Amino acid sequence: MNALKKANQLVLLGLVLGLVGSYAQADSLFHPWKDERHTLEGVELAPSFSYYRSTSNYGSTGNLVTSTGFQNYTRSMLDVDAKFVLWTDWTIYGRLSFARVSTENTTAAKTGDKTGLADQTVGLNWFLLKSKSGIEANLQFQWEFPAYSITGAAPALGEGIHEGTAGAFLAIPIIEDSVRSLRLSGGSGFRYRTDDYSHGIPWSTGLQLNGLVSGLNLNAMVYGFHSLTTKTSALSTQNPCFGNLGNDSCAVGVRDPSLITLRVEAAYDISETFRFSAHYAKGLWGTNAPNGWQVGGGVSLQLWGKDKKNRFSKDPKADDKKEFVEYYPLEARVQRVNDRFQMIKIDKGKDDGVTLGESLDVFTVTTDGKPVEMIAHARVSSLKEKEAALTIVKYLKEVWIEEGFLVKRPVK
Repeated sequence: MNALKKANQLVLLGLVLGLVGSYAQADSLFHPWKDERHTLEGVELAPSFSYYRSTSNYGSTGNLVTSTGFQNYTRSMLDVDAKFVLWTDWTIYGRLSFARVSTENTTAAKTGDKTGLADQTVGLNWFLLKSKSGIEANLQFQWEFPAYSITGAAPALGEGIHEGTAGAFLAIPIIEDSVRSLRLSGGSGFRYRTDDYSHGIPWSTGLQLNGLVSGLNLNAMVYGFHSLTTKTSALSTQNPCFGNLGNDSCAVGVRDPSLITLRVEAAYDISETFRFSAHYAKGLWGTNAPNGWQVGGGVSLQLWGKDKKNRFSKDPKADDKKEFVEYYPLEARVQRVNDRFQMIKIDKGKDDGVTLGESLDVFTVTTDGKPVEMIAHARVSSLKEKEAALTIVKYLKEVWIEEGFLVKRPVK
């Protein structure tokens, strides 16, 4: 059955790849190519707002240039991202985008603004594998298409083309101690662009730190896009974007841009289903691309997402198990919970007889701290003198683990 299921998934994968290979757009300047895998069943909605500004451009050799009279290009964006776990290993996602673009120029004909729907996004992420050492690999396919037409005077809301991207991501755990984790991740792909725009390679790499303090997560990323062909013949002392769709800005309408961008982001988890985030991004280098910066922020809401079926396998016979289980005299309390990485921290460690790799059980408690029922099995994955980190290996009840829950050692 598992082989048949994987075969069916590969067939669907081929169909999607065939579709995306013909059309699609991925917006490397305003939205990085990143892993969109989701881990909770249900729907995640993430509205966000960002502001971009550029006052110069990178020429064909990477030098900063500008055309006479060009002052600035600005872009305000409202995005609503959505993710849904289609099957256990499949995440379908999309982005609804609105934008307002504006240019200022000493030439009146090149000063203007435009507001409306921008480039829209749909995509599919397949969780390919996870090794025993915690290394994860995903495949991703994305299609972006214009929800506008290129008419009237510039500036335009985008290139007005379709772009399709197929690629892969790899995540490597560096530290997973207590409820904190530090991961190195990165990915790349191939992007097909219509209307004689250069095909290229989008990429990203970064470090993600979760649980620095309770609820705080940090992410630093370098990302970019490399055009595979050269279509601009301008010299480095000239503006390669002179008279284009961005009114002399390289923000839109350039056929062969290459760009490297640094992005830092901070996010705070109010709860397992509600997160605030803010980011700052700055162009580091480019050719035939704008030299700009971006700030933004948003929230993410997990709707109908407290079901852990895609990460934890509930024992179907758990409710039928009536046998009596004895426990050694070890009672620890849950101090912190990191549901995203299936880990908890307890207040007992090596000095209390806890050993690395041993199995412990997690219990709900009454208001006065007495055990009620067993809800999960866990394994000790990291150990210190006065505390230990446990990885959840099986949920017996669909109950969220909370601080203060009891952890006990069963008799083998």
